[in-house]
Amino acid sequence: MLSRTGTVGRQFAARSFDFAAMAKKLQTPSARAELAQLRSLFEDYKKQAVAASKPVEPIDWAYYKKNLTVNAKLVEEIEKEYNAVSFPAYEDKMKSEIESTLNKVAEDAASEMEKSKARLSELEETLSKLEANLITEDTTIDEVFKANPATAKEIQEEIAKEEYFKDAK
Repeated sequence: MLSRTGTVGRQFAARSFDFAAMAKKLQTPSARAELAQLRSLFEDYKKQAVAASKPVEPIDWAYYKKNLTVNAKLVEEIEKEYNAVSFPAYEDKMKSEIESTLNKVAEDAASEMEKSKARLSELEETLSKLEANLITEDTTIDEVFKANPATAKEIQEEIAKEEYFKDAK
C-alpha cells in the first residue's frame, strides 16, 4: 500500500495542467469560476499526492527496546511480526489502458481542431466575399455592375433587346 501511494503520488505530482491557458479560452464568468474551483481541487490533490509520496521513516526499534524496559519482549514480538509482513508491489494494470484512451482522445481532439481550423478559414473566406458584395442603400448601380460583370452584361443585353419583363414571370 505504501509503495502504491508513493508511485501514484509521484506520477500525479509530475503531471501538470496549464490553467492560465485554459482561462484565456473561457469567456463566461461562470466558466472561469468553475475552472477556479477545479484548480483549487487540483492543488489540494497535488499537495496530498506530494505528502503521500514521501518515504516512510523506518521504525527505531532500539529506541523502543531501551525506553520500554517493562515491555521489551512485546517490542521484540511486534518487531518480528512487522518484519514478517511484506506488502505486495503495486502493479498498475490500468495505466496502459488509460494512456491509450487518453492518446486517442488527444488525437481526436487534434483532428477536430484541424477540421475546425479548416472550417473557420472557409467561413472567413465566405464572410469576406459577402462583405465585399454587400449592397446597401448607398451602393450605386455602377458599383454593382463592377462587382458582377456577368450580371451587368446580361442586363445590358436585355435592355438592348427590350426584354423588360423577361424574369418577371
